[in-house]
Amino acid sequence: MIYLTIDGNTNLKTPATMQIDLQDIHGSETGRVQDGDMFLDRIAGGKRAKRKINCTWTGLTMSEISALLQAMEKESFDICYPDPYVGDFRTATVYVGDRSAPIFRTGAQQADDIVWETLSANFIEL
Repeated sequence: MIYLTIDGNTNLKTPATMQIDLQDIHGSETGRVQDGDMFLDRIAGGKRAKRKINCTWTGLTMSEISALLQAMEKESFDICYPDPYVGDFRTATVYVGDRSAPIFRTGAQQADDIVWETLSANFIEL
């Protein structure tokens, strides 16, 4: 089963974990007044809430991690993922945040001998 595609690429390794954050977006008029009352200017929420998709892949070979990172290299791209709010797969245009990739096996003689412990990346909806 493919749980995540990046720009339609279905040949990427499936994430070991995936967390979907739904983020309400508030306008510049949101804030508190002198008596402490809060005024919200929610400009995106509910079904229009923006998503942040946090993914972690484990036990990656050099070719697997390279393919994933290269798939994320554009400024923005489309991903398709299972969305808990809509109850189905959803496509979103995103950009990628920081990526982190600690190495697991050191002392390798060749690049193909390297195993990456994890690759973590988050995708933020535009």
